[in-house]
Amino acid sequence: MSVVDISYLKTVLPADTDPEFFIYLSNVTAKDVTMHAIDEGLVVFPKIPLITVQGPLPVVQLLETTLLNLVNYSRSACPAAAHLWHMTRVRSC
Repeated sequence: MSVVDISYLKTVLPADTDPEFFIYLSNVTAKDVTMHAIDEGLVVFPKIPLITVQGPLPVVQLLETTLLNLVNYSRSACPAAAHLWHMTRVRSC
């Protein structure tokens, strides 16, 4: 995080926030995060992870929300689009 970001957090967080927390934030990076994902287009099965993320817990938790939103949207939009495509083919025959 930048100095500006940390200065802003100091103004919005409670005054009794531990100063060590801000030092920790200034040193947090994503350089230790590794991600592994299934190749695009492969068939996937239930309970098999699509993406595996490893690294420091606070950083991985920040990435989790974005990754879940990206994956879950695609996972719900693609079957719906395939269903609509299939229905147009069935009715046009």
